[in-house]
Amino acid sequence: MTLKDDFAAKGRVMFAYGADGRVCATQRRISKSAVPLYCALMNLNSPNLPKVISVREDEDGATVTEGYIDGVTLRKALHDGTLGEEELRRLAIDICSALSLLHGSCPPVIHRDIKPENIIRTDGGRYVLIDFDASRLFKPGATSDTVTLGTHGYAAPEQYGFGQTGPESDIYSLGATLYEAAEGKPYAPGAEISCPMGRIIKKCLEFNAKDRYSSADELLKDLGAKKKKPFIPRAAPVILALLLGFCSGLAAGGGIHTKEEAQTHDETPPAEKAVEAVKAAEVAEEIPCTCELITRPNDTRLEGYSLFSYPGAEFLPKSVRGATEFPLTLDIKVSAPVYSKDCKAKTHTAQHWEYSVPPGQAGETITGDKVTVDGPGEYYIYYYCPDFNGTGYGANFSFNVN
Repeated sequence: MTLKDDFAAKGRVMFAYGADGRVCATQRRISKSAVPLYCALMNLNSPNLPKVISVREDEDGATVTEGYIDGVTLRKALHDGTLGEEELRRLAIDICSALSLLHGSCPPVIHRDIKPENIIRTDGGRYVLIDFDASRLFKPGATSDTVTLGTHGYAAPEQYGFGQTGPESDIYSLGATLYEAAEGKPYAPGAEISCPMGRIIKKCLEFNAKDRYSSADELLKDLGAKKKKPFIPRAAPVILALLLGFCSGLAAGGGIHTKEEAQTHDETPPAEKAVEAVKAAEVAEEIPCTCELITRPNDTRLEGYSLFSYPGAEFLPKSVRGATEFPLTLDIKVSAPVYSKDCKAKTHTAQHWEYSVPPGQAGETITGDKVTVDGPGEYYIYYYCPDFNGTGYGANFSFNVN
């Protein structure tokens, strides 16, 4: 089973694919109550957290799009054996760095379900904390959680109704995870801790929250690590093709079959002919559009054209040369290539795109259909159509300002 399979097993998850055919983003439904949490996560950038790209609300909840992370879960990594001291310390520092950012946000975000299944070891060797379905926004002054969540063996005592979960609760869960990674078995209260980091792990696992580390920053200091600065990833020309659902099927009825013209004199009264013509027009109007958009540069349906040279396609702004005054504001307009083969609709679906700055792109802001850049450089625009004939599409395109 791959990491992609792990994600899919947790519920209905759609995957976005890059130009190289690899998964680069995931998309799934969340409840209305989770929207404030994921909106808060959108503002956080860290190599130890998944990037929340967008949160789209509707009547039934919202759809959240997150960057995909290549790697394996810590649970699977531990199948190969326990972690050595150096790797264990790296795990502790990476997850602690993620918690420092979560707990330091306003309001603080409490994960509440840290465990080996919710940590990914990337192909590059770093650790990333995932799955915020059990998370909550911390409410100062509250005496208990509205809902008790967590996983037995990793959840802090207060998650069983002894009080409100806070930063110390995540530190307890991290301690239980570190214990298992070092000792090769789940933590049980009072268990001996023999690894070199035993003193630190023991303090994380104190029953009374006041006896644990008071913050992730305090724990980082004890681990001998400095608090990491917020991470700003470099922009990359990744082309996304967001799959929100399956393409709509062809219209029922198989199209319109016209009658052959009669060679004999037509005695149908003119009034009846008019009625028949109106009915035929109404039937044609009812046939839904089945056109598809093309957002992948290597799509065979382009028939030799590029995304930008395909007839009818338009991507603005184009590159600008000789700019001398900044900030510079330009118009955005996208008309993606349309694949219309076999579409029998009389009226075709219009394209409606939303625009945003890709994660990590500095010096660029987008408001509506306007983009403003602070100076010369290469810039990317993420364009996203949430629903075109039952399918969502999204990609990046770039332009240069010299």
